[in-house]
Amino acid sequence: MLLCIGGILLAGCDGTGSKRDSLYERLTETGPWTIERLEGSGFDFGDRLERRYPRGAEITFREDDGSRTYEILRQRSEGSPSVVTQGAVVLPGDNVLQMVSGLEGRGPVTWRYNFPTTSRAKFEAQSGPGAGAFLGVLLSEGNPTPDLKMTLAATGN
Repeated sequence: MLLCIGGILLAGCDGTGSKRDSLYERLTETGPWTIERLEGSGFDFGDRLERRYPRGAEITFREDDGSRTYEILRQRSEGSPSVVTQGAVVLPGDNVLQMVSGLEGRGPVTWRYNFPTTSRAKFEAQSGPGAGAFLGVLLSEGNPTPDLKMTLAATGN
C-alpha cells in the first residue's frame, strides 16, 4: 500500500514538473517577446518604456543543457540590439518564473504568468522587492510597486 501511495506522489510530482517545463518551453519557443505593456499601482509605464526604448524592448527566454536564462534587449535603429540585462531563471512552482540574477544585486523578481492567447503572455510580479528591482534595471527608476504587471507579445522567430 505504501508503495502505491509513493508511486502516486511521484507521478504527481513528475506531472507538475512536466507542466512547469512545458510552460517554460512555450516561452522559449514562441519568443522572442516584445514588452507590450507595463503597469503597476494604477500607473501605466508605457510612456516611459517608449521613451527609453523607442524601437522596443524584447525578452528572450532560453534553455540550454538544463540551464534556464532570460535576456532583455534594446532594439536599435543602427546595427544589432544591445543587452539591457540578462540572468538566470528558476521555476519554483506552476506558472511561476523567477529571474534570480541580472537585477544589479537587488534581489530576484518572482512572476506568476499565463498565456491568455497564443501570442500573448501576461506576467504579474509577486510581492517583494523584485518588482522595484526590475523597474530599476528596465527604466532606471526603482519605484516600488506591489502589483507590477507586464504583457508580452510574441515577435516570432
